[in-house]
Amino acid sequence: MYEIGYLFNRNFRAKGYATEAASACKRYCFDVPECRVVCSIIRDNNIPSQKVAVKNGMKKIGETIKDGYKLKMLHCIYRS
Repeated sequence: MYEIGYLFNRNFRAKGYATEAASACKRYCFDVPECRVVCSIIRDNNIPSQKVAVKNGMKKIGETIKDGYKLKMLHCIYRS
């Protein structure tokens, strides 16, 4: 399984770059013969990134708790 993730400087957010990059990454992943699943694991409060995942044809399949910054944080799992 491959995971799509990204981080943009605040000055470059909300300009469509994340959607374009995520789409290109997904196309690239499916060019790899052994790739059958692509996912994105996104913080539950990161609504813009969740919208990017949906635009990229992914569906929310569940949630998980991940450790980050010494805290346990809820993340949504999207996959295609």
